[in-house]
Amino acid sequence: MKFKKIIASIVAVGFLALPFIAPVYAKPAATTDDKRKIMPVEEAKSAFLLASGVVEEVRDYPADKKAKFISLIDEKGGPVNLIVNDHTYIVDDVELTKGAQIIYFYDASRPMILIYPPQINPDVIALIDDSRIIKTDFFNQDLLSQDKMLKLNISADTLLLLPNGNPYKGELGKQKLLVIYDVSTKSIPAQTNPKKVVVLEGLLSSDDDLYDENYQPNVSKMNIVVEGDMVITEPKAYTNDEGAVMVPLRVIAEALNYQVTWNNETYSIALGDKISLKIDTPNYSNADTSITLDTAPALVNDTTYVPLNFFTSVLLLNNAYVFEGQIDINNGEKME
Repeated sequence: MKFKKIIASIVAVGFLALPFIAPVYAKPAATTDDKRKIMPVEEAKSAFLLASGVVEEVRDYPADKKAKFISLIDEKGGPVNLIVNDHTYIVDDVELTKGAQIIYFYDASRPMILIYPPQINPDVIALIDDSRIIKTDFFNQDLLSQDKMLKLNISADTLLLLPNGNPYKGELGKQKLLVIYDVSTKSIPAQTNPKKVVVLEGLLSSDDDLYDENYQPNVSKMNIVVEGDMVITEPKAYTNDEGAVMVPLRVIAEALNYQVTWNNETYSIALGDKISLKIDTPNYSNADTSITLDTAPALVNDTTYVPLNFFTSVLLLNNAYVFEGQIDINNGEKME
């Protein structure tokens, strides 16, 4: 199949991921006598971008032994690199080999490393197949996609699954869903009885849950974003037995331009010449100031972990928090 086949396929697959643009009709120009306020209309957009390409090479990714580095030629003829790991859902669990023609979805809001060729962490990958349509998006409580282009009508024949292939028996609303279907209505939004729905990730039931002390996000599945542009995928964060979010110190500190030194005799770490800490000791030093946190540094698989609030309480950055499926550490405008 020639590469131009991909362009035709992605147009068919991606139609419902594009925002609907209403027809424009001529109206009389507003005058000073017209007191009505003209409000801009905000276009609804999908939370995920769709692209396609032909696989050129598949190799191991050095920074993560469980991940693969996939080189593509995209639909425009340019190079793109994908990092495929345990958190990438591959439809039908197909093997990705050279010459495979694929589509992939990735989070439109996720920061990307500014390098060439582009390097992307896709959420979903699938082989191009003209017999089906695939869409990934957030769906609300009425099963309407975020871009307001697709409404799901679940039937007894719809296969509802978790990413591991097990049946899903919960509510579908307010979830990140992968939807596979073959036909839909020509309405806006289009409606379909999907063949398969995969629940990729649950969302909070309401904004109030952000402040619920019993809510525990799975931080082990999240990327760590430093200063808005450095994306860290490994080592993974984790939540300890006391509920504290623990993050890898060295890779984050070096992204913040600190020199990190490990003392094997004392099991202590220095960041530059002013900040120091010791494994299993909750006392941290910043210059001449001693700071005590509720959680001590931990050594896990030869990696030093510190509580997330280390970066605000000890390094005095403005922000270190978990939000919208990622861990953000930065010195930008302070988030309240």
